[in-house]
Amino acid sequence: DFSLNEGDFLWVKFNASNILDFAASACTPEDLIAGVNVLTSACIPDDYDAYRMIRELGVANVNAIRILDSQSGRWQVASVNGSGVITGENFDIPSIAVILIDMSQAVSQWLPGE
Repeated sequence: DFSLNEGDFLWVKFNASNILDFAASACTPEDLIAGVNVLTSACIPDDYDAYRMIRELGVANVNAIRILDSQSGRWQVASVNGSGVITGENFDIPSIAVILIDMSQAVSQWLPGE
C-alpha cells in the first residue's frame, strides 16, 4: 500500500489491453500550469489530433505534447519550434487518453474541443 498525493503520477503497465478509468464522469475545464502537465481525460472529441490540441491551447503557450503509443511502445511528439511553427507528428488522440502537455505558459479553464 502507498499513498498518491496531488501532483503524483503513477504509470501502470498491463500485459493485455485494459481500460482503467480514473477520469471524472463529467467533462470539466482543466487548468494547465506552466511546465509539464499529465492530462487524463475521457472527454476528448472524435477526430481530435495533436496539432488541433496545440492550436486550441495557443501555439505561444505550448512547448510540446506527447502520448505513448501502446502498440509500438514509443512516444509520439508534436512540438512548437522557436519560430512558433508546429512540428513533429500530427497523431490522433483517442477519446480516452493520458497526455503529457509541456506548457510554456499556463492556460486556465481549457476543455478539449472548445
